[in-house]
Amino acid sequence: MRSIAATVLDPTHLELTEPLAMRSGVRVEVTVKSPPESEAAPRRLRHREREQAWRQANGDVLRAYAGQWLVLEGEEIVASGADPAELVRQARARGIGSPYLFFVEPSEPGVVKIGL
Repeated sequence: MRSIAATVLDPTHLELTEPLAMRSGVRVEVTVKSPPESEAAPRRLRHREREQAWRQANGDVLRAYAGQWLVLEGEEIVASGADPAELVRQARARGIGSPYLFFVEPSEPGVVKIGL
């Protein structure tokens, strides 16, 4: 048995400090050890907070990718293109188990989009 540290991103997601040396789809057993009160995080972490902040701050960079899918990991653009399934394969080949994938909407002069 081996121990790997992880950060809780939300109630159903963990971010591991190192990749698992297993193929996708293999089930593992996870034992959770709560940190001492002094080490407990005082604020709640939001899943993909870094990626969301980067997107908000880098609209000018994203304009170059209008009409494409993008995989973002932290502040790094990992892959971009027209085929989201291929981009997920590329990200997973780089060890990213749960890629942050999104479509960059082309902007249209005089058109404001709200919602999804």
